[in-house]
Amino acid sequence: MHTIMQDIRNAVEEQARASLSSTKQLYVDIKKAHEEQQLPDEEELAKWRKTVSSANKTISLLLRALNTQREQFRVETSVIMEEVRGELVDREANAARTAERYRLFIDREGGHGCSVDVASKNAYERALSSSRQIEATLFTLGSTSSLAGPGCKALSNESFRDV
Repeated sequence: MHTIMQDIRNAVEEQARASLSSTKQLYVDIKKAHEEQQLPDEEELAKWRKTVSSANKTISLLLRALNTQREQFRVETSVIMEEVRGELVDREANAARTAERYRLFIDREGGHGCSVDVASKNAYERALSSSRQIEATLFTLGSTSSLAGPGCKALSNESFRDV
């Protein structure tokens, strides 16, 4: 995929350089005709129209390439943000599971008539507090569908377009 994109970029760059060279020559020719106050013949006008048409096509191609790269950047950024968000949710869920296991362990330890030392109680309170904070954070995240970035939808639409 990388080589195809590189080949496209090279072709666009080559076409842009050729078009730039042609428009520079056109500018020189127009300036010369203006200084001499002489209208060009039909052949010269046709050549100028062809140069302008080629330049317009190249500009259009460059704009499309620029828009494609912008969209690609937006999609890639959105996908990366979704991955990061997914990792954060997984990490917080793991911390909540660990806190819950620890809470169950402490409850079992205290439920058998064993004396639970102060350090274990403090650790339990810290774990409980952490799990509450994690639950609150998960609640603020809401559902995954509402947080899905626009890039995921664009990527999904792009993949269906190829089928």
